[in-house]
Amino acid sequence: MGGGVRTGRRRLLRAVGAALLGALVAAAARPVKALRRITRRSYRGPGKYAYMIDVTRCNGCQRCVVACKQWNNLPWDAPLGKYPEELSYDTWTVVKRVVYRGKTYFVKRMCMHCNDPICVAVCPVGARFKLPEGNVIVDTEVCVGCKYCVQICPFNIPRYSEEEGVVRNCWLCYNRVEHGEPPACVLACPTGALAFGPREKIVSEALRRAKEVNGYVYGLKEVGGTTVLYVSDVPMWKLGMPSPDYIGTSSLAALEEQQLAAGAPTGIGLAVVIGLLMRLFERKRRREGGGE
Repeated sequence: MGGGVRTGRRRLLRAVGAALLGALVAAAARPVKALRRITRRSYRGPGKYAYMIDVTRCNGCQRCVVACKQWNNLPWDAPLGKYPEELSYDTWTVVKRVVYRGKTYFVKRMCMHCNDPICVAVCPVGARFKLPEGNVIVDTEVCVGCKYCVQICPFNIPRYSEEEGVVRNCWLCYNRVEHGEPPACVLACPTGALAFGPREKIVSEALRRAKEVNGYVYGLKEVGGTTVLYVSDVPMWKLGMPSPDYIGTSSLAALEEQQLAAGAPTGIGLAVVIGLLMRLFERKRRREGGGE
């Protein structure tokens, strides 16, 4: 009896979730063709490229942060003469100063571009997707600001804008990567702390460097692996990254999909609808105020 009730409840929740999302798509009046295009481009598994951050070579110069702002035309949201300290809607990478056992480390933080990104798995409108190159991208024209990706990301990366009503994060300079060029931040690095290239080559180089410093490569197994890899002479969870014991070494997507099937679509659907209504209200307010 109990099992039948649970099964019936799950079917009902799935149906309600589907209805909510269907209404959402219709209300948004966005071309269904665009959503299908993104779905077809979604990809799982190690991408073609990998990105290495060697914290043993980073001197904290912040040139990568400046390059990111310049290439992506992002406003400078830090006080004059200072660098951003936290990720935001308009700041996609920061360099944090961490002291561990008397030694100072500079740790670049950015989207990890997971091999099997949970943010893609849980996005109810297909705004987030991963490309074969490895880049995890959010389409802000499709995003409705439900913030589920913000809540679920194991690395606490996506950032929401109250003004825009959508989420953004580093896209690994896809408009460069698609042409075989490295991200802008890699070119700006003067110490060789950053590297980008074919995944096998970067993984091999990361392992070589880790061996040289008797250290570690972070990102090979965490949450099923990531495009961005760290090389360090101390465990990265001592420098502010989440521990493998906390985030696991297998993809979270399968677990999250099970949770979705068990009833989460209702909550997500409601959040999406609320987010959409808020966004539409904001656009209407701007139009009436002459902002558009």
